[in-house]
Amino acid sequence: MLKMMTDSLKIQISLSVTAHTYAKQFSSYQSNSQKTKQVYLNTLAVYAVHNYLNYLGWETSLETSDSWNPLLQSLMNIADLDLVNYGKIECRFVLPNQQWVEIPAEVSSDRSGYIIIQFHESLRQATLLGFVTEVQNNRITLNQLKSIDCLPYHLSQLRRVNHSGTLSKLSSSTIVAKPKTETNQPINLGKWLEGRLETGWQPLEELLIPTKVMAFRSIDQLQPPKEPLLSGVSRFKILELSPLPNSNNGVQKLSLALILNISSLSNEEKDISVKIYPVNQHTYLPQGLEALVLNEQEIPIMQVQADQTETIEFRFSGKEGEFFSIKASLPNCDRIETFVI
Repeated sequence: MLKMMTDSLKIQISLSVTAHTYAKQFSSYQSNSQKTKQVYLNTLAVYAVHNYLNYLGWETSLETSDSWNPLLQSLMNIADLDLVNYGKIECRFVLPNQQWVEIPAEVSSDRSGYIIIQFHESLRQATLLGFVTEVQNNRITLNQLKSIDCLPYHLSQLRRVNHSGTLSKLSSSTIVAKPKTETNQPINLGKWLEGRLETGWQPLEELLIPTKVMAFRSIDQLQPPKEPLLSGVSRFKILELSPLPNSNNGVQKLSLALILNISSLSNEEKDISVKIYPVNQHTYLPQGLEALVLNEQEIPIMQVQADQTETIEFRFSGKEGEFFSIKASLPNCDRIETFVI
């Protein structure tokens, strides 16, 4: 039985210029106004959920989703998002004051879940209302929705897709770790200058501020005032540090926002700016947080420790082909992100 949603967490998501660009591109392929509107809104819904799941640390693939295929968009009413190795999530929308959503027959099965979002009238923001794990009678009413804050647990109970493409659930006694998002491969900053994205990194303008999930103290913190940092390309990633149970911080996850900017000083030399911010409505970074810049031999070349610190900043230059790492460290846990210029 589905759990009734009462006073559950609702998350606001901005619908960026990038989201509307995709929506406009895909809808332009359609031959009638009704289908044009359907594809436009479906695309916005998929992109919003894609951003949110990436924020949570889940790897998604727009390119392998049927909803990102113009031919399939024309043939079906689809809004699926490929959750890499964990099946497809259906992303359906409701308009303001709408109390239910119709689920097309072609997407009423073979889904890992159905996430419902509600568009604001301006189409500049959307609210994640909740989700269900399955559909009955091809209709979902909003009072059927499970709270969106239960979504990570639901996804963690999914077994990886096997070679036949089917999806099965694990027994309640099985403990499933959150899918690992880290990779041993360094992030290629040269690709950023070419307009490409790396998995887990997002354009700075798409930095999400979901209610009760992540909040910066002011929008000015998202747009550094110095002109050199505004030039080039900026990306952000949310880093989660999970102290061991015997540490002073217990088992609570601590989240940080890592913002990195790269700009060209010459044909080979690049300017690198790094900022680390607190999230989850915290004014200061965790006490004792140590942030380091490491060279290719993992030797620290810059180092700062937080003590009533609002922001940690680094700035340095390097040549194409050089490697460096950013390390954020607390007692018993750390995170390292490696880059090649």
